[in-house]
Parts: sequence; structure tokens; C-alpha cells
Amino acid sequence: MKKSVLWPLLMVSALMAGCSFSDTPVSSSSPAPVVQPTAPAISDASVKWADKASEAYGNGNNVKAIELADKALKADKNNYIAMALKGVATAMHGHPKSGEQMIRKSLTMNPQYIPAYYNLAIALKLQKKYTESTQAFQKVLSADARNAWSYYGIATNYSELRNKDEALNYLKKAVSLGGQEIKQTAATQDHFFWLHGDPDFEAVIR
Repeated sequence: MKKSVLWPLLMVSALMAGCSFSDTPVSSSSPAPVVQPTAPAISDASVKWADKASEAYGNGNNVKAIELADKALKADKNNYIAMALKGVATAMHGHPKSGEQMIRKSLTMNPQYIPAYYNLAIALKLQKKYTESTQAFQKVLSADARNAWSYYGIATNYSELRNKDEALNYLKKAVSLGGQEIKQTAATQDHFFWLHGDPDFEAVIR
């Protein structure tokens, strides 16, 4: 059975969109997925539809991503990758609660599918459940300690909670791994607008 590699697109698209339902994500280099040798098998036909759904999502077309994920699930109802993708696309399209439920369903299919925890973190963030979102990001980091965008996601959660010290602590970790792209994102997203002009924040993104 062919393995589908959707982790980079899933990860970057959500956070680079700034948790806005209308922003268009940009591409980025991303860590490879955590390989789970015991993951349930997915039919090749379903994998192909999921790959197309991932591409649509990466291009910022959430509606198309949902449509294609549905086709993947029609081909194989146990495609946990497609279910997680449909969930995050649904969340980004303005229905984060429904998206959360889909992502949690994906995790019942395969609790070891780490990208689903990243998607879950996004869906929770969109509902302003910042503490729960951070816990989901931490789940990703427990499997991939160099996942820059999870550190960034946690930084944005603390920033939304107006916890400057923790926000900058995690932002520094994100910058150390993601470099200039993280700096540019932090400088332009509204998560950190309240810190604009703060010398400690400016020192991190400089």
C-alpha cells in the first residue's frame, strides 16, 4: 500500500494562514512525517484522492480540499489521513467545532497519526481554546522536537492569553528552528500586534 505524505502541507498551511478563514497559506520546508509502521492500511485509490485534497488545502482552497477528502473517504472510510485533512479544512473554512470532531474521529482511527494532533491544535485555537490547543501542539513536539511551527503555534496561544514571557520563550524556539520565515510571520500576523514596539519582541523578530 502506498504511503501518503501530507504532513508538510497540513502543518504549514494552517499556521501560515494565521488562523484566519480567508488567508492564503504559503509554502515552507517542513519536517518529514513521523512514520507509523502500525498505521491502518489505506487503499491506493483513497490515498490518491487524499493527496489531491492535500494539494488543494496547501493552495488555500478549503472547499476543494473538503470535496476531495470526501472522495477519499468514499473510496476508503478508514482513511484517517483524509478525515484529519477534512477536519482542518472545515475548521479553516469557518466551522472549527465540526472540524475538531472530524479530527478527533481521525485519531480514533489511528491515535498515532501525529499530524492530526497538529490539525487538532489549529481547530482548538480557532475556538479560542488556547490551553487545549497548546496541549495538542505539545503532542506533536513529543514526537518531533524540532517542529518549528508547533513552537510558533504555542507562542501565538500564549500571546492571545497576553502571557508575554511564555509567548516570547516559544517564539524564540520557533525562530531558532524556522529562521527568517518565522520572523516574518510573527511580524505580520495579528497574534502579536499587541507586542509591536515592545523591545523584547522586536529583538526576537529582528
